[in-house]
Amino acid sequence: MTKTIFVPHEDNEASAKAIKYAIEIAKGLNMEIKLVRVVPEVLDFSTMSHWNDVERKRVKKALDRYKKNVREQEAEKLQKHVSKINSKGIKASATVVEGVNAAEKIADLVRQERPYLVVIASKRLKLRGSLAKLRMLGSVARRISEESTSPVLIVK
Repeated sequence: MTKTIFVPHEDNEASAKAIKYAIEIAKGLNMEIKLVRVVPEVLDFSTMSHWNDVERKRVKKALDRYKKNVREQEAEKLQKHVSKINSKGIKASATVVEGVNAAEKIADLVRQERPYLVVIASKRLKLRGSLAKLRMLGSVARRISEESTSPVLIVK
């Protein structure tokens, strides 16, 4: 296990709260924080058989440019959080990855990098009617808690 705290981040208020928890834990245990953002994977349809080679290359180039722009924009958003964490005296980094399923991608990263802890925000689903008191974990937080090889702290 590494001395890293993973924080999957969705650029919302709940994720900001998860960062605050991670900062407090990292301070006390002298650890690093790694922010992780999963962006939707874009299907590469440049291989469609009805296009000629010139059109295929044009579409492929446009898709690559789009994917690069999305990754750069998301990395820029995360960098603001990294700077804030660094200003508190904690080493931080960020990574942006593409994936069809965010929970699956994060679980894969956790298995590969083996962080000390995963701090993830959960948006609760509030049901109406007779089930109004029932609250469920968000699907990504639930799946990470089930599949993670590292301990998981779920922040609401």
